[in-house]
Amino acid sequence: MEKALGPDLKKDSSVDERLTSVSEFIIKNHRPNLLLLHLIELDGVHHRNGPRTKPGIETAEREDGYIHRIVEATKQAGIFEKTTFFIVSDHGFADIDKRFSPNVALAKEGLITLDGDGNATATSAPRDCPCVSPQPQLRQAEPQYDRS
Repeated sequence: MEKALGPDLKKDSSVDERLTSVSEFIIKNHRPNLLLLHLIELDGVHHRNGPRTKPGIETAEREDGYIHRIVEATKQAGIFEKTTFFIVSDHGFADIDKRFSPNVALAKEGLITLDGDGNATATSAPRDCPCVSPQPQLRQAEPQYDRS
């Protein structure tokens, strides 16, 4: 780990900074067939501050720099031309104009009961309602014999 992080890395460096340094080391020294890297800081900053805030933009720019370092490491290792990068997100931060809350609609129709926090506590759908599946018929299984 010390070889990967090197003497120049500050002790107060970010998690993503350290993850990037270790990833660079692995790429340059081991030329892996697969490397999965999860940079986590941007998600937290966006949740705390919002995506178009100064901290959000600054963190996105820093994360872009980390990705650039990973790409450069593949070039230095001679594996860039045969490397595929997937840069994905678990979700975005798009503005929401409309929201659908199924429990509200079901409660208005009297099909569920909600507690004070909006969690469903009971259903009261009639048995012939297509939204309620009938209870399965239980029967004892007949023994199966191998007749070969």
